[in-house]
Amino acid sequence: MNRIFAFFVDNWKFSILTTVFVFIIGALSLGLLQRESFPPVNFAVVGVTTVFPGASPEEVQDKVTNVLEDEVREIEGVKDVRSISQSNLSSLTIRIDIDGVDSDKVVSDIQKAIQRGSSRLPAEVT
Repeated sequence: MNRIFAFFVDNWKFSILTTVFVFIIGALSLGLLQRESFPPVNFAVVGVTTVFPGASPEEVQDKVTNVLEDEVREIEGVKDVRSISQSNLSSLTIRIDIDGVDSDKVVSDIQKAIQRGSSRLPAEVT
């Protein structure tokens, strides 16, 4: 190991030339890399928000959120359903599994499921 260090210390011009050569090769290689600044990304997420005026969080959960979740969870291609129930408001975030399914069809199925579920919701819910 000491021989290697001694060689580069004794031949400092060669050391500098080697360093410059490595930087030039690195810069040229960087320009040849395949990359995209903004690759296409599909965030297959559907949001559903309902308003239930005058309802407590428990009422919203029982009468709105659970009904809509039950309808949506049965759809093939739905990866995950998350919900928040608070006073007067229910919010569902539905993630679609984008691998091997037609996301447009899944979104259409979600719309149909929400329409089916809305028939079981209280009349005040919008």
